[in-house]
Amino acid sequence: MRKVLAVFGCFLVCGALPLFSQTLDTTIATVRLIRLEAITVSQLQAQVGPLETQAGHPLSADEKSQVVDQLVQRALIEQAAERDKVSASAAAITQRFNEYRTTFANTLNLGRDLTDTEMQNAVTATGFSWDAFQDRVRYEVLRLAYVKARKPAVLAAVQDPTDADAADYYDYHKKDFVTDDMVRLKHIFVDTRGITTDADRATARARAETILAEIKAGSPFDDAQMKYSDDVLAKYEGGDLGIIDRLDQKKQQQLGKSFLDAVFALQKGEMSDVIPSNIGFHIVVVTDKFDAALLGLFQLIPPTFQSTVNDFIKQNLAAQRQTDAIAKALEEITTELKAQAEIQIFSDNFSG
Repeated sequence: MRKVLAVFGCFLVCGALPLFSQTLDTTIATVRLIRLEAITVSQLQAQVGPLETQAGHPLSADEKSQVVDQLVQRALIEQAAERDKVSASAAAITQRFNEYRTTFANTLNLGRDLTDTEMQNAVTATGFSWDAFQDRVRYEVLRLAYVKARKPAVLAAVQDPTDADAADYYDYHKKDFVTDDMVRLKHIFVDTRGITTDADRATARARAETILAEIKAGSPFDDAQMKYSDDVLAKYEGGDLGIIDRLDQKKQQQLGKSFLDAVFALQKGEMSDVIPSNIGFHIVVVTDKFDAALLGLFQLIPPTFQSTVNDFIKQNLAAQRQTDAIAKALEEITTELKAQAEIQIFSDNFSG
């Protein structure tokens, strides 16, 4: 299940390429549909840098040319939308933004919505700035509005997936619907990330032990969490850490395998003693626990149990069909706009 979410998450996150404000530097392309617009090296680099970080290697000349083509396409769409009086509504932008928020939350396996800070952190982890992400969302909405205005028949022809389609997909991808062992936790956290001496670490541990003793003496866990925890983000969420997947490599690196082993040894509703991690000391309560399993087609998906595997497959097949239709329509529109526009590409300015 995690793999399926990651695939769709990556597809959504890595989609359209934003266009940045004009910069007085070397021009790599010019586009004139209703006005002359220059595309510059700095705009290209703003795209290439994050993509190279994600890929782990420099982009080839052909790959850079593809990025330039995306920038040209954007300039064409934006000018055409202005010419044809097509705009992106605030409501549609908000809806698209919330779709991204849900996608990131699912990919991170939190089992809840992201806070604004978590959302910004998730975006910047992809290599793009928060401003660039917001710019991209606005462009995606405008692009879709223009496609719908110009090629409504293409989107109208998209058929909704059936239960039979979902069953067929499930039969060929069952391994993608195996869930790992998962727990949901709340914790009280004593941070040791700024500590450099054994004496200070011992003091931090003693602080955690004192908090634990207070809870065992009758102080409510939630009260102690609000009073003592160093986890500022989780403090106002009841100390909730969200869902932790036992095989989550990022969590193992962040917290340590021994921490995860101790947590997964607890039963639902059980409180731990003080558990050390790579970043501090924790007092943990397991609020929910899910065993690894192959989910059936009509089984509800943990941890939210809000939709079945069948529903999930149909939703994503529908999204993929619409995406394919939009890509087809966008290709047709771009070809038409290129025929109407004056475009110059200066490949010597970016191919090196």
